[in-house]
Amino acid sequence: MEGYRDYLIGKGPLLIEHHWQYLYRCTHFRGAAILGAITTIDIALWDISGKHFGIPVYQLLGGKTRDRAYVYYHVKGNTKDKLI
Repeated sequence: MEGYRDYLIGKGPLLIEHHWQYLYRCTHFRGAAILGAITTIDIALWDISGKHFGIPVYQLLGGKTRDRAYVYYHVKGNTKDKLI
């Protein structure tokens, strides 16, 4: 969206929450396309911030919380042929 581009050019990328709030509130439209655009910008700003500080984004968001993750799986078979 051109309005988002015009707003963001020249602004500091580290003010992520400020930018998110402004972009969300500056239009009366609320839909998947708008939120998708804002989400894309949000992710890019987090990436820029991580690069600025020289740390992974998960560190900016509070750091590691688990040593392992449990997952659900329902596939049985130990070869490709058995999976089909």
